[in-house]
Amino acid sequence: MDIVLKVLRVLNYIFGGAVLLVGFGAYILSGTLVPLLLALGLAAVGPIEDLLMRYLRLSRVTPEQTKKSVDQGTSLVFVILLLAAVLLSL
Repeated sequence: MDIVLKVLRVLNYIFGGAVLLVGFGAYILSGTLVPLLLALGLAAVGPIEDLLMRYLRLSRVTPEQTKKSVDQGTSLVFVILLLAAVLLSL
């Protein structure tokens, strides 16, 4: 089972990185905002969430509070960015 988790983790990094590169690239090259918003949403629930979890573990917040607050906060940012992308694509 460990090998399956490692493969899934690597695939997540590869495809997540691809989404970020394409999203930022599309914005830089054509000024298209929707791919940028999608890339930022992915960044919010990926690396930014991981950084927040590490930062809050160092503080005096309990692990349960840390996980719940970071999950809810990054999920909210993700949904707001998706909503903005959908509205801009209309």
